[in-house]
Amino acid sequence: MNYSEITSKRQFKDATGFSREEFDCLLSTMKQTYYEQHGQTYQEYLEECVENWPKLRTLGDGLFFVLFYNKNGLIWGCQGLVFGMSSASAHERYHFFSELLEQTLEKKGMPKREFSNSQEFEDCLGQTEEIIIDGFENLTQRPESYDSQRVKYSGKKSTHTHIALLFSDKKRRIYYVSAL
Repeated sequence: MNYSEITSKRQFKDATGFSREEFDCLLSTMKQTYYEQHGQTYQEYLEECVENWPKLRTLGDGLFFVLFYNKNGLIWGCQGLVFGMSSASAHERYHFFSELLEQTLEKKGMPKREFSNSQEFEDCLGQTEEIIIDGFENLTQRPESYDSQRVKYSGKKSTHTHIALLFSDKKRRIYYVSAL
């Protein structure tokens, strides 16, 4: 799937949860983050070090890949099918690009993932009067072990999911997102 071929604003937002302008802004910061970490652009790395060109040839492709997965929650086999790769490659590429995205978002003031104590929690919320607490579930592949299946099974969704918790306010500022 080539994100640059999506011409409809609605389709782009449906696929990623972002407008094209928001995506481009995030991509610009992601390119800076990659360059700061590796001392070269992603394109330079591919040209110098990779013999077989990957399916995700640009950081834009990688960002779209991660956002598409996060928005749609496909199993790895389906994600790989959509992007023309194996399920193992889809899983591996997701982790590489999602770690880069997380580091990029930290530069942009990403919400906290954990608090070491209650004082840190209170400091994070500052003078916020009302907090909205919401939980959400992302589909995942059925785990192999029975114990993992029991933990991941959602009776509400009748399938296996990762459960996360989110704290925000009425102005839509997100203060906390638990790890999946």
